[in-house]
Amino acid sequence: MLTETLSGECPCCGYNKLLQRYGSFGYLQLDGCAKCGFGYSSDGVDDNYGVSSWLGYGKHILSCYYNYKKTEKSHERIVIELDKLIDEDVRLLVFEWC
Repeated sequence: MLTETLSGECPCCGYNKLLQRYGSFGYLQLDGCAKCGFGYSSDGVDDNYGVSSWLGYGKHILSCYYNYKKTEKSHERIVIELDKLIDEDVRLLVFEWC
């Protein structure tokens, strides 16, 4: 089972829209703050910290949100464009989306 929410409070800056993803062992689980960049993720084997720990998930959220055509080709183009951006710009896009 997998649960994804936009709730909780960042332990660093207090922002109240923390990206949260929790699930069974083996699923990527994370907490990420688009405001200050705080992040923690674990896949049951490796633990990661900082903005890079949730940025891939943030790109996934944005690619789904901006995929107005709802096609695989459109989704792939959006992912390619997001991959061209620097991490800070992606973080800011996720923050604006929140």
